[in-house]
Amino acid sequence: MYNISFHQIHYFLITAETLNFTISSKLLYISQPALSKQIISLENELGYPLFIRNKRDVKLTPQGESLYNDWSILIKTMEKNIENARLKGKFINKVVNIGWIDTFDFDEYLENILRNFLEKNQEIEVNLEGYSFKALKNGLDNGKFDIVFVTTSEQIHQNELKKIEKYILMYIVKENSGYDFISWKTGLSFVKDYKKYESILHINDSIFFPLVNPKKIFKKMNKNKVDFWGMTDSFKETYHIESFFWVVNKELIQSDVYKDFWNSCTILENKNQIIKNYEMGFANLFINHGYKCSTYIPIKQVLKKIKLSLKENSLENLEQKRSFNLFWDLIIKKFNAPFIKKKILIKSHSEYNPTTFLYKEILNTYTTYNINLIENTLKKEEPKDSELQEKANQFFSNLEIFLKLINKLKSNKNLIIYGFGEVGYLVFSNLPNIKKIIDQNYTSLLSRYNHINKFYSEKDININDEILITAFGREKNIINSLEKINIKYKKIISIENLFPYNTLKFANNITKLLYNIDSLNRLSIEKKYKLFISTSSKNLNIILKNYLEMSGIKNISFELNKDKNSIKFLIFKSEKLLHKLDFTFV
Repeated sequence: MYNISFHQIHYFLITAETLNFTISSKLLYISQPALSKQIISLENELGYPLFIRNKRDVKLTPQGESLYNDWSILIKTMEKNIENARLKGKFINKVVNIGWIDTFDFDEYLENILRNFLEKNQEIEVNLEGYSFKALKNGLDNGKFDIVFVTTSEQIHQNELKKIEKYILMYIVKENSGYDFISWKTGLSFVKDYKKYESILHINDSIFFPLVNPKKIFKKMNKNKVDFWGMTDSFKETYHIESFFWVVNKELIQSDVYKDFWNSCTILENKNQIIKNYEMGFANLFINHGYKCSTYIPIKQVLKKIKLSLKENSLENLEQKRSFNLFWDLIIKKFNAPFIKKKILIKSHSEYNPTTFLYKEILNTYTTYNINLIENTLKKEEPKDSELQEKANQFFSNLEIFLKLINKLKSNKNLIIYGFGEVGYLVFSNLPNIKKIIDQNYTSLLSRYNHINKFYSEKDININDEILITAFGREKNIINSLEKINIKYKKIISIENLFPYNTLKFANNITKLLYNIDSLNRLSIEKKYKLFISTSSKNLNIILKNYLEMSGIKNISFELNKDKNSIKFLIFKSEKLLHKLDFTFV
């Protein structure tokens, strides 16, 4: 009979997953010598080694690999057994848990049914509560509910209406199509004479708001005497005021140009089209007609504050990197921002930011917002592990092809990168022999990337050049535009056709990964934290290291992990693991 504790099994499984005693000890909140002692004790008890240790790395022995596979299954089985026992106990106690969709009219449909059931089964106790659809689904999966009622009704529950009825004159229930702009258009169409209003506020549910009393904000902005204003602005592609928060004042409300804008809005299901046509179009249209605008937190002030406060601007192209998401804490602490974007807190979103593990501390310090409201929302938005794993597998399948292509092109001295977004920059940082860089916005890139002297226009392409298009989704358009102006070149190296899975999603995940690394850099500059990027791919580590070096990002270390197709961010403070984030894929 072996004398093995559950602690030892747990220690072994964690170490087998990380293949790093330092990281494992931090994850387990014990010292490294103590962990090593426990593993050696386990090996002595078993009579054979579990790990091969050398100066470079740690590997599982064949016996260790066999035990890891078997014990992983054992732990999962035990957890299932415990849960089954709990469920049986629930049955013995004769408790039935019923969940129902919170938009469902319970009184009308279910009250009589439930009453008849309880009259016939008086020994049974019923717990009954309304939830969101996602919460109900999760509840079914984890055994929280025995019975669930769902409806496809689009009606708002009366209890929810009671919460807001004193603040509104009317509510409109519509099919969820056309995003914000069609909703706003619909709302305006129901108001007989909106021109009589002093101002109209356009706001969506992409933010938690207000973090502080908004009266001061409106008082400050009303002094500016502008025709419309927003919370933040952007210079991405063209100047515009970000549409999650707009205030339109009387003179513009009464104008034909405001009315015509809303009349022209039609349902566009492509989000990029909506941003270009409506979000960017809104500001440009009214500015071109002579109306004045401003923002509560101008992006230029934020960029200036970043450079001053950090004393080191290693992040390139800040306005392109959606700084209000990247520097969410700065605008709250330094600019009294009354909002935080939902998407940087929700893990399944493409712009999840590893630094947001600090959000509770920051909001409690600088705002009066109820943290529980955020917590409840985030619980409803948790992604399914199975879906994320499938997306991760697809990403890594494309990534292997991408890495092989980069290695293949390293010796090519006639190579041009066409498209200098995040993917283009990543490729450039790993291909030092790039001859030229071409982008539709090459003039602005010259000033933005002043440390790079390889920017050219399309007209500088010659017959010996090979073009690598890194602007995913625009390959056909780029080829057509080159043909129109009769540009001669040796060949196009097609990326998109090489990938088995959605290339735009792959590019989106690359962009997201680099955004997240940039947000980690914020913490590295503060020098309070130790930061690790842990991946399951040596090649990925190499190309990311080159990216960091090119970008001037320091103090981020790389580790290999054993989890297939995974990327993790580890944040330590005083040798204690503060936060571990499994990178999520879209």
